[in-house]
Amino acid sequence: MDEAKSPEQEIAFRLGVQAGLRREEIASVTSNDFTHAPDGFLRVWNDYAKRGKYRETPIPEELASSVRTISSDHDPDEPIVDVEPNSIYRWVKLAAERRYTATGDEDSLYASSHDLRRRFAQRLLVDKQVNPRVVM
Repeated sequence: MDEAKSPEQEIAFRLGVQAGLRREEIASVTSNDFTHAPDGFLRVWNDYAKRGKYRETPIPEELASSVRTISSDHDPDEPIVDVEPNSIYRWVKLAAERRYTATGDEDSLYASSHDLRRRFAQRLLVDKQVNPRVVM
């Protein structure tokens, strides 16, 4: 998070870490996905192959507020983080390289966008003690 180079990158990283979104989901989430979900949740639409179904994932109010702020001047149907999913992958890799340069911690070099989602799951399991079946 500290290595984000723009508000858009920070929101992308936070959507992964704090809401458990995949990079494809991060690149497609809109402000409508927040308004059509119950309070405290984000509606995430699956791709066409999964027949247009959605799931709802918990989202911290602070992140929801940040998204509302950054998307206030966007069309509600347009993606909040308007980049290709591969860009999110590259953002995480570049942030990991910057972290390695700053700290010398070689583990940083192995970070990927999927690690954001893993951290979300770990937080639910360990910090919030959510039932593992619910996390799955």
